[in-house]
Amino acid sequence: MDQPPEISLKSLSALLDRSGHFTLEGNFGEVARVLEGTEDLVFIKDDTGRYLMVNAAFGRYFGLPVESLIGARDTDFISNERHVRDAAGTDRLVLETGLSLTYEPEGIHGPTDLSRFQTLKCPVRDISGRIIGVLGIGRDISARRQVEEALRQSESRLAAAQAIAHLGSWEWNLQTNEVVWSEESYRIWGVDPATFTPNYIYIEKNIHPADIARVRRTLSAAAHQGTNFRDEMRVIRPSGDERHVHIEGVVTHYDTDGAPLVMTGTNFDITERKRTELALRRSEANFKFAQRVAQVGSWEWEPDTGAITVSDEAQRIIGMESGAPTHMSLEDILSLVHPDDRASWGRAVQATIEHSRPYDFIFRVVRTDGSVRLIHTMGEMQNDSGEHRVMTGVCRDITESERIRSELAASRDELKDLMQHLQNVQETERRRIAREIHDEFGAVFTAANISLYRLANQLAEASPAVRDLLASTKEMISNAGHALDDIVNGLHPQMLNLLGLSATLAWYVKEFEQRTGIKCSHRLPAESQHVPEQLAITLFRCLQESLTNVAKHAAATQVRVELVLGKVRCALHVVDDGKGVDPALLGAADAYGIRGMSARVSQLGGSLDIQPETPRGTRITFTLPRGGAAGTAVFEERPHDQSHRH
Repeated sequence: MDQPPEISLKSLSALLDRSGHFTLEGNFGEVARVLEGTEDLVFIKDDTGRYLMVNAAFGRYFGLPVESLIGARDTDFISNERHVRDAAGTDRLVLETGLSLTYEPEGIHGPTDLSRFQTLKCPVRDISGRIIGVLGIGRDISARRQVEEALRQSESRLAAAQAIAHLGSWEWNLQTNEVVWSEESYRIWGVDPATFTPNYIYIEKNIHPADIARVRRTLSAAAHQGTNFRDEMRVIRPSGDERHVHIEGVVTHYDTDGAPLVMTGTNFDITERKRTELALRRSEANFKFAQRVAQVGSWEWEPDTGAITVSDEAQRIIGMESGAPTHMSLEDILSLVHPDDRASWGRAVQATIEHSRPYDFIFRVVRTDGSVRLIHTMGEMQNDSGEHRVMTGVCRDITESERIRSELAASRDELKDLMQHLQNVQETERRRIAREIHDEFGAVFTAANISLYRLANQLAEASPAVRDLLASTKEMISNAGHALDDIVNGLHPQMLNLLGLSATLAWYVKEFEQRTGIKCSHRLPAESQHVPEQLAITLFRCLQESLTNVAKHAAATQVRVELVLGKVRCALHVVDDGKGVDPALLGAADAYGIRGMSARVSQLGGSLDIQPETPRGTRITFTLPRGGAAGTAVFEERPHDQSHRH
């Protein structure tokens, strides 16, 4: 309060001399009557602190009659010592300096709580100008303080809200270029409000060079035309940090001629949003690139609305024109589906809607250029709190891959047939060579043995040397005959045709044991079991290759061979106690033996399985269809000396 209330000034003006000093020449009673209607507390003290005059409001506040206060001092009716001390100090200052002052008691509470009053004190002079007392006027400022406190809290809440939202406010005087910032605006620009005064020149200097021209044009147009504006710019802080700021403003004050005077607006720090948008754009670009490279499109379908959103690559796959809308309907998709596939496609879609089951379907689309492509699509349903259903999925064009797969399957079938033919030709040729060797050389060896027998009779009286030479020749012919049998049986075991599969396998196992020294045992079906010739040859060749691998790689001491002939399928087991086989080596490029056996059994619809044996060694199992042969598996333990040799 810089001066007494208006009513008091008018009422007291008659009591003031020309110099503006209050003198005691006036009538205190008249002064009291003049101030009777005001709620301000008005009093006059002498230079000793005694009250010479108080108005009615003063008495009401302290709850005392006005008459009882005349001549009293503060200590007589104010119990708060601090207030008494402050009142005396301000009285003394006015008396000593002759100056007026205003003060507000603080922290004084109780029956005489004066903390809500602002008091103006000025000197009282006599007619000669000598200071003889103090005039005081106390005004209740509770309401103002409440407003100020409410304003302070509002500003505090606003500052907190701006800090949380990264939203600052500003005011720009268009005539002086002075700028007023909120606390958050200082933070956005990275400066300290205690040491920095904002101005337009500084703002313009710290806008990113690439943005300054555009922002200057926008601000200039808004300032001169009085229009609203909004823009985005990059701000360079003193630290060098770059921030993205969204700025908006509006002209709020105009001069009498209508020219804009003041513009008010906001600064919104959108740096994190910009970074997120940039990361999202990069992610979307990478996603599109990955789809384009992988030739896989993505889609999203909302069954409740029927809306379908497809990616750029999905559009390309189904043959949509470039730049077509990415949002489609089921009808739009159905129009692209091949007419022969629409019914099955519709049933698949309906099943997905009714049962929320995963979607996996292959169908043809007819592109706008008339070409037909085969599309494989799949997806899964996602539920948002059970209310909003969304299915996301992928699609890819499998036309070429299906064509290649079909051609590869046909090529494999042709290769399989060719291999079968070659094996048949090979076995036939082996059989022919074995037969011719057996027939031609067998007859020669037989004739040679007969001739040697007759020669031995004629040379019965010959010298011992001649008889020894004859005996050694007969032994060589006999050994050559045995070697010839081995060659013939290696080419094509004649025993398969004469004695059957079991006898042939038993003979070969014994031969392997004698040749390698590896102890062998076998468990084979009875001789009455009939096995088709092609199946018998395949099983024999598999046994040959398996035992050869054991001899070369297993370092085994024992081998067990078992043949099981079932009604539908048969199985040959070859088990050794060697060091085992590394699974990684089974698929090696030079594993011709394993690949050859696998090819043989697969041509007959069979399979090859290689597993480690417990506690050590390897088990090889060949499983093949029986070829319709009837009969059950009948086993007979056969010692090696019962095997036959041809």
